[in-house]
Order: sequence, then C-alpha cells, then structure tokens
Amino acid sequence: MIIGTVTLLTIIFLGGGSGDFEYLLLSDGDKIIKEVVVDKDQQKKVLDDLKPLRKSVDAHKTNVEKSLKLIDKLSMEYEDKLPEIKAESKKIMDEVKAAEKDIAEGRVKIASRLDDETWEALLEAVDASIDEVDVPDIESTIFSNLDQLEIAVNDNINDEARRTRIFGVLEEFRSTLTETLKYLNEASPSANQAFRDKSSSQLDLEKSYYPLNASLTKTLDQAANMYDKARNMAMKSEWDMMVADYKGKAKNK
Repeated sequence: MIIGTVTLLTIIFLGGGSGDFEYLLLSDGDKIIKEVVVDKDQQKKVLDDLKPLRKSVDAHKTNVEKSLKLIDKLSMEYEDKLPEIKAESKKIMDEVKAAEKDIAEGRVKIASRLDDETWEALLEAVDASIDEVDVPDIESTIFSNLDQLEIAVNDNINDEARRTRIFGVLEEFRSTLTETLKYLNEASPSANQAFRDKSSSQLDLEKSYYPLNASLTKTLDQAANMYDKARNMAMKSEWDMMVADYKGKAKNK
C-alpha cells in the first residue's frame, strides 16, 4: 500500500540530483549532442559514452522497480513482513547509489571531452529543451495516494480509538513526505549546480547526492514503520477489508 508514494519519490531521487545532465540520458539527449558538438570525432565519443551509461541506469531503475513491486506486495500482508520490507528498502538504496556513481563517472568522462565553450553551449541547449517539457504534478499524485489510504482506513477500521491512532501514524508519514519534498526542492538545485560545474570531480558529484539520499532513506524507513504500526493496530479482518478497499480505489483512479 506504500508503493504509490515511495515509487514516485524513488524515481525522483534516482539520478534526480544530476538534473540537467540526466536529461542527456533521455532520447532527446542524442539530438542535443549532435546539434551542439560540431566536431564529429568528439560527437561520436560523447554519444558512445552515453550508450552504456543509459543501459546501466536503466538496469538500476529496473531493479528498483522490482524491489518496489515486492514491497507493495509485502505491505499488504497482515503477517509481519517488516524485515523483508526493510531488506528491499536497502536494495533500493544500493541501486540508487550505484546509479548515481555511474552517472557521476559518466558526467566526468563526457565533460573531459569538451572544451569550456562547448560545455556551456551544451548546458544552454539542455536548459532550452527542459523548459519545453511539461512537468507532471508529482506532489499531488503522491498525496492523492495517501488520501486514498486514509479513506480505506476510515471505512474499514471499526474501533474509533484504533482508527484515530492509525490516522496519527499516517499523519506522521504525511509530515515526512512533506519534509522530504520540501528538502528535495531546496537541495536539488545545489546538487544540479555541481553537475553543471565542468571542474567538479567524480567525488564532488557523488557527495552532492548525500543529502538527497539521506532524505530518501528516511522516507523508506518511515514508510516501512507506517506499515508495521498500522498492521499492529488493526484486526486481521479489518486489514483484509482495508487492503481490498485500497486496491479498488487505486484501480479506479
């Protein structure tokens, strides 16, 4: 039941600190490279650098999605699955950090192939392309998923005292999400600036991710704890009905 919020946050964080540079990993990245890097030999080398980097990052994202799907399944079980959820959360962070290392290494390699003027022209071209992209309202989607969970709790937990306590647990998680999203908005520009600075070393780039990773780790931990606390406050019959109700609401969204 925690999949909706955590999935979106993980997607945001996976390479999110690299901002402008990560845009080059998308399909439009090749077009930008070909337009900006006029030297054909340089152009080929940069394009060749991007190919394995894209493949690597895609592989990490696939592994993250597998862990998230498993967490989703586990978090709907009434039987205690907290150890398994925490183990999958650790796998997620390992994949995120591995992707970040690959992105940082690739960024240093590509920047080293370009002179300062071409590098600045590349950033300008990326900025122009990003401005044309419609950004989905991810924050609203995240909180909408949590709203659906609160409705399922309200409709299926019969005892008012236990229902109130579960609402308190969900509110704690909502506060963590709010804090994480706020921090993401504040910290991402700083991390992105490190990726824009051509002189940044691989270590500089990897360090720029540290605060963002700490926030994602906290959110994953809080999500696992939310599941564990809510499960212990509900009766099995209530839990089963709540899960079925939540699944139905998510399917009909």
